Amino acid sequence: MKKPNTKHILMEYVEPDINEPAVFDTYEEAYAEMKERLFETLDTTEEEFAADCRYGISQGDTGLSADDAWCQNKNHDNCTWHISEIEI
Repeated sequence: MKKPNTKHILMEYVEPDINEPAVFDTYEEAYAEMKERLFETLDTTEEEFAADCRYGISQGDTGLSADDAWCQNKNHDNCTWHISEIEI
């Protein structure tokens, strides 16, 4: 039975947009930036991150590898980073 004066709301969750890529001269510069963004998103330090990852470089929905990093931010949005080599 419909109650008087009721409305229905549909909530939609949309992943973050793909941001404009950043270009670096070296892999090391790109990797350092990727780590900085990961740790900033998690509000942690590299040391705290390493201590929390008891199973190597990843734990649950958070991880760091040679070319990728991933986590959820404080809003529970999935954040991912990937390094690719390109020729320009």
